[in-house]
Amino acid sequence: MCRFLTVQAVKTAGLSVALSVAGLQAAQADGLLIYGGPIYTANDAAPMAEAVLVDDGMIRYVGALAEAQAQAEGRTDITRIDLDGAALFPGFTDSHAHLYGIGMREMTLNLEGVARSQTCRTAWANI
Repeated sequence: MCRFLTVQAVKTAGLSVALSVAGLQAAQADGLLIYGGPIYTANDAAPMAEAVLVDDGMIRYVGALAEAQAQAEGRTDITRIDLDGAALFPGFTDSHAHLYGIGMREMTLNLEGVARSQTCRTAWANI
């Protein structure tokens, strides 16, 4: 049986690391405005965002940078984090992952346990 992480799981795996790091800074501030790089939302309806606004330990807004800045305007208790082109992924909590290997595994056909050529053709057709 082929065991693969879904794209959704990989997306969900990411934002947590970024927000964990951001969480360290959150201890020093009441809120965060994160922007400046690709922000993956794990939401099929809106897979990318320009900004994330975190306030009082909760994600309050995900979307356009202009709206996030408007909501944070005048607030000195919000730390602004420019990703400088780095990506932000939701829910990434794996403390030890080899992302290259995970990506390569997703791009290969696992024929483990396939003994017959017809089974191989079926596996290939189901990609």
